[in-house]
Amino acid sequence: MQELYDQWIIRPFNHVFFFLFCIFLAILIAATVIMRKKSENKRRWFIALVCFLTIIVFTLYKYAIYLDTDYHLIRADMGGFVIWGELPLHLCNINMLLIPIAVLGKNRILTGYCFFISTFSVVVALIMPGHGFNGYSLLLPRVMGFYVTHFLILISAIFLVSLDLYWPQYSDLIRILFLTAFISLVVFGINMILRGTGLHDKANYFYTVETEGNAVLDFFYGLIPYPFLYMLPGLIVLLGYEFILTVALSFMDRLASFHETTNNRAGEI
Repeated sequence: MQELYDQWIIRPFNHVFFFLFCIFLAILIAATVIMRKKSENKRRWFIALVCFLTIIVFTLYKYAIYLDTDYHLIRADMGGFVIWGELPLHLCNINMLLIPIAVLGKNRILTGYCFFISTFSVVVALIMPGHGFNGYSLLLPRVMGFYVTHFLILISAIFLVSLDLYWPQYSDLIRILFLTAFISLVVFGINMILRGTGLHDKANYFYTVETEGNAVLDFFYGLIPYPFLYMLPGLIVLLGYEFILTVALSFMDRLASFHETTNNRAGEI
C-alpha cells in the first residue's frame, strides 16, 4: 500500500501534477465546446452549478483535514485544525461563493474580480502549495481535496471567459482593484474579530495579518511592517497581472476577428 501511495506523490510540475492538470484541461475544453452552444442563461447556471459542486468537494476536503491527525501536527504553528480557520474566506476559495453571485446577478465588476483573483491566486496556490500539500501522496484525502478544489475553482473562473460571459476591458481594471482592496479590508476585519473574540487566535484569511513564511509576502512586510498595509504592494502586482492578461486576451480577440474576416472574404471569392 505504501508503494502505491509513493507512486502518487504530487509536487508542482511533476508527472502526477501534470496528470491532474491534463484531466481538468480536458474537462475545461469539453465543457466549453458543449456549453458555448447553449443559451446565456444556461451558461450562467452551468458555471453556478460547477461552483456548487466545488462547495461540496470543499466541505468534504475540510472534513478530511479534520480527521487527519498528521495535518494537525503539520499546521501546529497556525493552531492546527480550527473550524474558524477553515472557512471559505481565502483568496482562492472565496470565489466559489462569489462566482455564482457574479454570474447570476450579472455583475460585471464582481465577475472581473472573480476572474482575475481566481486565476492568479489558484495558480500561485498550485505552484506554491502550503504546508501539508506539497510532497505528499495525491491519494491522501486532504491532498486530493486540496488539488481538486483548486482546479475546480480555476476552471470555473476560466469558464467566465471561455463561455463568453466576461471579457476584460481596460476600464474594468482600476474598479476591480478598488473592489479587491475593499474585500481585503472586510476580510481583515473578520480576522480581527476572530482573533479578538478568541475564536481563532491565528485567523489570517487573505494573509492580511501575517505572512506565514511566504517569501514574497515577507519582502512586502519588510517594506511596510504593518498588518494589512503590507499587502498594498500586492495591489500593484495584481494591477500588472490584470493589465498583461487583458492585453493578451485583447490580442487573441483581434486575431480571432482577423481570421474570421479573412475567411469570410475568402468565401465571397
